[in-house]
Amino acid sequence: MKRALARAGLLLLLTPLLGGCVGDYFASDDCDGLANELSPVIEKSIGSAPSINSTWGDGGTMPWCRIEFSMNKEYAPDDESLSALKSEVEAGMADWSSGVVVTIHRGNDRSIEVLSPDDKR
Repeated sequence: MKRALARAGLLLLLTPLLGGCVGDYFASDDCDGLANELSPVIEKSIGSAPSINSTWGDGGTMPWCRIEFSMNKEYAPDDESLSALKSEVEAGMADWSSGVVVTIHRGNDRSIEVLSPDDKR
């Protein structure tokens, strides 16, 4: 009887940990899918395919998904096509849930960061 109670107690303690790991796995997989969905939007805007540097998904934190792209194309700081790129990425993310951050690294040390629509409010 004591062993059964001890096992039940241990199972209750491990359930959130195991659930968190499974949630992270699915969040990471979803994050990869979002990156693949957004890549053609960026490619259309800049004329070449961006590199997906990393995706990071964690179902238990906010933002739950971070996506980092890089591109080799150099832009002047006041180049209007950067605004167009950001607008197209925002449009590509229009129906995404909150908690997604997309960072596009340019050829130099500058970057563009776009938040999912619900996070802008």
